Amino acid sequence: MQNATKPGTLLQLTRVLAVLSTGLYVTTLIGCGGGGGGGSPNAGLAPSNEISLTLLWDPNPESEHVSGYLVFFGTTVDTPQLISTLHIGSGEIDARAPSVSYEASKQLGLRPGDTACFRVKAFNEAAESDFSNPACKTLG
Repeated sequence: MQNATKPGTLLQLTRVLAVLSTGLYVTTLIGCGGGGGGGSPNAGLAPSNEISLTLLWDPNPESEHVSGYLVFFGTTVDTPQLISTLHIGSGEIDARAPSVSYEASKQLGLRPGDTACFRVKAFNEAAESDFSNPACKTLG
């Protein structure tokens, strides 16, 4: 008789953090409970043209035997499209500190003023989790 979580059982991802870095400063937004506030750029620092978005989230417990994560992107919370499938053990993602980065204009087609919304799902050979709470940020 086993008391461990079955490989097909996945818990909800509870925290996704979107980090937006533009030039020399960083703003953040925590995607818990359907949204949150973002930081503002540090005064006196000139941004470059390069906008990078990094998504960080808490890993699922090892007992869930997560094979990887699915990353979804949209310009609103209601328009998520799968943009990355990240497999644990392939070098694509660190199982203990999962994250992924995208160049806003080159990879996502975004410009200043556009909104980026991300959601993440965990998966294993038997199931997918529900969507994480969204992490959204309007590019400045």
